[in-house]
Amino acid sequence: RPTAASTLILFLLLCAGCAHRPALDRADAEARWTLRRAQLETLTHYSVNGRAAGGSLLAPRADFRWQQEADGRFELRLSGPFGMGAISLNGDEQHMEVRTPEGVSQTGDPQGWIAQTLGWRLPLAHLRRWMIGLPATDAPQQLELDNQGRLALLVEAGWTLRYLDYAEAGIYELPRRIEASNGEGTIKLIADVWGDLP
Repeated sequence: RPTAASTLILFLLLCAGCAHRPALDRADAEARWTLRRAQLETLTHYSVNGRAAGGSLLAPRADFRWQQEADGRFELRLSGPFGMGAISLNGDEQHMEVRTPEGVSQTGDPQGWIAQTLGWRLPLAHLRRWMIGLPATDAPQQLELDNQGRLALLVEAGWTLRYLDYAEAGIYELPRRIEASNGEGTIKLIADVWGDLP
């Protein structure tokens, strides 16, 4: 028959075990993240089709296709409902060719053009890595992982990104839903189809 002392000791041991589990989970998540990050670093080119919207009902919405090349160049196609108002942006963060229904133009300020035309301040220099669930620098302000060792929260370059869902794409597990905010507004991205993977 258990005594009060033995019951107390058993209770303390159980509590001690519970207290150590989060540390073990964090260690496991960090180990998984190390492997995942090394795998994602090899993903230098890809394409993704999806949807983007601002954080309010009145914000612009668009279907998008992002084609990322290994040399840093990209093509971003945006279109409204039923393909209306299609825009194609081709280049890199330094120079971009813009194709709209009105014609073709060039800009040396791609981020400024997107902000002025679409109302979105997209950090093009970081977006290629953020899209696949990687920080853009070696020292982001904040980085949180989920239990699977995937990015759950990233604070970097004045932006806060919440990775809400992931999906399998070939040998990779890539973001499915991202919510990005910079204090001025919020952009919600849904990645429907990943392609052109190594």
